[in-house]
Amino acid sequence: MDAKRNQIEELVAAGIPVTLDDFKCGCWGKHQPPAATDTEIVVSVGQGYRSNRHLHGQNVYILDVDAENRIGLIEMRKYGDLYGAGMWHYLVGVDGAPFVAQVPNTLDTLPEALDYITPAEVKRAIAAGKDVIRQGDWFFIPVARAPRGDAELNVELDDDHLAAVCIRKKTVTYVQGAVQHSHHTPIYLDTWHKTIQNNALRTGRLAHGGGAD
Repeated sequence: MDAKRNQIEELVAAGIPVTLDDFKCGCWGKHQPPAATDTEIVVSVGQGYRSNRHLHGQNVYILDVDAENRIGLIEMRKYGDLYGAGMWHYLVGVDGAPFVAQVPNTLDTLPEALDYITPAEVKRAIAAGKDVIRQGDWFFIPVARAPRGDAELNVELDDDHLAAVCIRKKTVTYVQGAVQHSHHTPIYLDTWHKTIQNNALRTGRLAHGGGAD
């Protein structure tokens, strides 16, 4: 790999507010993914816990950067015992606010990663000429007919996205009207739309709003 360890200047130059922090861990030494706040993306690096029995640390490498769209793909490598070594890939960037999205570690370029997180149904809808709207990690696909069911008001799609009118089925959710998020421009859907969340991996901290938007 040509990427340099813990060198984030290319990300910062692209307008991606990444900062490095010391990797702090106990003897278990679990991997710490990047953490997005309202203003920055904090990446923990360096040597963590060390004793005569244990040694843990993690480092970051830049794989790809798109400065025009303020997005990058990074690799994080964890070394040590117990939980052992590992490798994780993350999209980091700014989309209204800083965000982090995990993708499989087999993806090494931005086009591959962005293609992966876009659901197949969204790709088909775009190819069919439908006006697909995106807000953060949610896509909204217009539907030809109004869904059946009882409409609910002011429903949270997740921890952050709020839909004005919603009909929820067992496996699909439809929304109409305003959809709001504190980090994004509100959108207004004149007709019913099917909601689909992107394919970013959601595990650990990232499964509970620790970076997705």
